[in-house]
Amino acid sequence: MEKLSESCTAFEKFKDALKQGGDKKTKEMQQYTKTYSAHDDLELQLRSAISRLQLAEHYKKSQEITHKIKEDGFRETIAERDQTIEYLMNQLAQKGCKTCKNSEKSEKKLSFFARSKSTEAQIQSAKTDNYIKSLESEVQNLKKSVKENEEYYENSVSNYAKQIHETVKYMHELRLDYEAKDHMLWKTLEEQKKKIEVMEAEHQKALNVIGKQELQLEDLRKIRDAVEDAEKLQNSQKDSEYLSFDVALLTRQLEEARQDNRTAQKEIIELSAKLLNKENDLETAQKKIDELSDKLLVKEADVEDLQQEIENLLEDIQEHKAQEEFLNESIQRMEAEHAEAMQELQVIIDKQDDDLEKYRMEEEKEANAVERYFAGLKIDEEGEEEEGERRESVDSDGWKKLDESDGSDVEEEQEGEVEAN
Repeated sequence: MEKLSESCTAFEKFKDALKQGGDKKTKEMQQYTKTYSAHDDLELQLRSAISRLQLAEHYKKSQEITHKIKEDGFRETIAERDQTIEYLMNQLAQKGCKTCKNSEKSEKKLSFFARSKSTEAQIQSAKTDNYIKSLESEVQNLKKSVKENEEYYENSVSNYAKQIHETVKYMHELRLDYEAKDHMLWKTLEEQKKKIEVMEAEHQKALNVIGKQELQLEDLRKIRDAVEDAEKLQNSQKDSEYLSFDVALLTRQLEEARQDNRTAQKEIIELSAKLLNKENDLETAQKKIDELSDKLLVKEADVEDLQQEIENLLEDIQEHKAQEEFLNESIQRMEAEHAEAMQELQVIIDKQDDDLEKYRMEEEKEANAVERYFAGLKIDEEGEEEEGERRESVDSDGWKKLDESDGSDVEEEQEGEVEAN
């Protein structure tokens, strides 16, 4: 803007100097053509717009890379969680199969419990998958909107660059046309100056001729005075032949002088007519100069129109800057929404991890309770068998076996408690 204002002030100075005329016009025109830099200003603005576009593309690519990394991490955590769930379900099934061999009722109960827990886990995983799919669709929509905005921005920048290129080309053509017409104008002015100089030289010659004629008239006046003196002498001395001869000679000279005076008057009239013609030529030259000055004023009006076009281009630049700011704000808003969605997803994942940990602890508690239950049943069955053996045997060896069975029962109970712990 500062360079444009400087160019406008230089143009105003050039316009004022052009009105004054002379050699100052050419000097100011050369200075204006040297200091005029609207094309450089437009190229600088185009380079800054392209650099801002490249920065926006780089930032978008970095955001896409970070988003892809986070998405891969989320998928890995979900896959690990699914593997842990499958591993725990397999272990639970194995433990259920080991402990439920001797009781059909407990097996049904455990299978029902496992199926219910597996269905709950499947429902939870389905909900998680649906939520992840919704997030992926939302991310795709965001990518699509960002791509559309990027395409719109690239198209607008390309159109803007094309418009600037066409404007600069048009300005260059106008400048060349203006310089060519200005060169023709100064050429015609120089020709008119040369013609005026020639006319002034001829006018000086005419003035010199008029001065010579005035000298001749002065001589004729002297001759007339002499003739008058001779006439007086002729009146005083009528008898003198010499005087009459002189009078005749003087009269002849007077007639010649009169004839010369007539010719001189004719020459003066011709010179005055030529001078009038020269003055008419000067008037026509002045009219031509006025016409050329009017054409120059028209060219100044064209330059003012060009300045108005430059101002319109600057307004378009401001509009493109506003559009660029709007696009940056929309990108920031979408990034904030994406960050909020990721935070919500992280909260849900943490909650699911907590629920999974609670579920695993409950499963361990239930498995321990089932193991303790079956261990108690096994102990009761072994106790009943040993009591039958005690009743049948009455010898001392039977009592020793009873003591050994009691010790084994105590050891098995201790092992069951250790496993439960």
